[in-house]
Amino acid sequence: MPSTVTHNTPANGRRWSHPGDLASSRPTGQPTPGAQPSPSRADTHPHLPAATRTQAPRSTSMAPRGGPQPAVRSPQAQHVAHLAPLADLAVVKHLRDINDANAALGIPAPQGDDELAQQHFRRGLCGVSCEAVLRQLQTSTGGVHGLSQVDRNHGGTHFYLESADGQQVIEPTWKQIVVSHAEEMSDTRRCAQALQAFPPVFAGSKQELADMVRAACRALGKAGAADALMGHWGINP
Repeated sequence: MPSTVTHNTPANGRRWSHPGDLASSRPTGQPTPGAQPSPSRADTHPHLPAATRTQAPRSTSMAPRGGPQPAVRSPQAQHVAHLAPLADLAVVKHLRDINDANAALGIPAPQGDDELAQQHFRRGLCGVSCEAVLRQLQTSTGGVHGLSQVDRNHGGTHFYLESADGQQVIEPTWKQIVVSHAEEMSDTRRCAQALQAFPPVFAGSKQELADMVRAACRALGKAGAADALMGHWGINP
């Protein structure tokens, strides 16, 4: 099987029939009133760009002189970034619907590495994931916020959501681009663990996406591979 796969249909030989059950993929209950949320692993992960971490409200005090300055986001960028949790819930729900339908046909649930790969990489599900996100945005927020499904066709079909100006992105299945088909099949657990701290759905600017892809490639031990992946999102390395 060629290393470049068409990402709109499952192409890895696995049968997806059961939703991901990792705690990181399932929606949790409502927090206890007054309780402070605990920091996620993404907050302390050394490879994850600061712009993609879950952050506490920023202090209004100035950063120390000479220290790192907080990234300044446009209102549109902030708005798109806030849609990430809703987008991920839409994808997780859609995967469960797919797996329930398969189970009704007698297709056994994936176990072990197969289940792990479905949860983390979502290979072959970019198109249906984007459609699920758009439906969820329309239902929950009354619109799609200027986002539409696009395909750059960079060595294979891959769908994601992009703003009208081409600057903002919601990418529900970005990990299947960073992890090759061969890597997923031969080293599923290592790749999944390396990317565990990164968000399952990216939402933000293309520059932030590029930074995150580079960080993810470093976490996978293949920093030199990042630039070749940027064409999937129309980014010049």
